[in-house]
Amino acid sequence: MSKAQELRNKQLRNTLTANVSRLLIDFKNQYLTDYRNFHFGQEVKVKAQAERLLADPEALQQYAGDRKYRQVEMCKRDLLQRILRINTLLDRTALFDLEKYNEANTSFQTKFDNLINKLVHEEMDTRMLRVEKVGGGTFNKFSILISNDDVEVEARFIYAQGLTNAPHYRFIITKRTK
Repeated sequence: MSKAQELRNKQLRNTLTANVSRLLIDFKNQYLTDYRNFHFGQEVKVKAQAERLLADPEALQQYAGDRKYRQVEMCKRDLLQRILRINTLLDRTALFDLEKYNEANTSFQTKFDNLINKLVHEEMDTRMLRVEKVGGGTFNKFSILISNDDVEVEARFIYAQGLTNAPHYRFIITKRTK
């Protein structure tokens, strides 16, 4: 690759990073919040399940047998340790939040960098470059349209979350020549 092409790619990367970042602020905020809330909820569910098992000797016996514990007391000890660990974790919510926000931010940044790399790979000219958010109107159903006089590239965001799956997203890029 020539030095001129490297310079054009660097300029395109900087322009796209600035413009796309600006459009994704609300999306990123919601993704980070959903990620943290999901993991917090998972810890609360695990604690509640352990407490239910400890309160019901029959269920505890069944659970211990299903998990191949030799003694119910060993299973009981493990459940109590799990509850203690979760209580400690939940008591330190600032640290929990920081850990989960950092995990989510790292994931977001990796996918964002991949998006920018794919867009740079399209080798668009930075002159007359337009970057806009289109479609959906909600944080999780939208596309980013990057275009100039010759080419139009659409990056569609697909966001998913559920009761058993942590929030995650991906994007699909479609290039159209005008």
